[in-house]
Amino acid sequence: MPLKHGASLVLTDDQTGKHPTGLADLIAKSAITIWHSTPSILGLLLEFGKLGDRDCSRLRIVCFAGEVFPIRQFEQLAAAWPKPRLLNLYGPTETNVCTWYEAQSAE
Repeated sequence: MPLKHGASLVLTDDQTGKHPTGLADLIAKSAITIWHSTPSILGLLLEFGKLGDRDCSRLRIVCFAGEVFPIRQFEQLAAAWPKPRLLNLYGPTETNVCTWYEAQSAE
């Protein structure tokens, strides 16, 4: 779905959204540059998405919100995806956009 300034919005279907390998494929094959999800989805991507087998180098920003992101999993994500900015969004459940913090690995 093209947007006004040349970007595209990539939506997942029900099947892809339920399978971490499908999500990882979608990120790589669609050359996604900005990803927004919950920490639990990112945790599933880390555990089952075989991220090392996919080229996700186009990612510039990874936003997460809606729940606590365990530090161990965050550190694993920062190691798996060292290039993108990791943004922790916070706000009402309906929006998650009131405030944000650029999280960084302790390493």
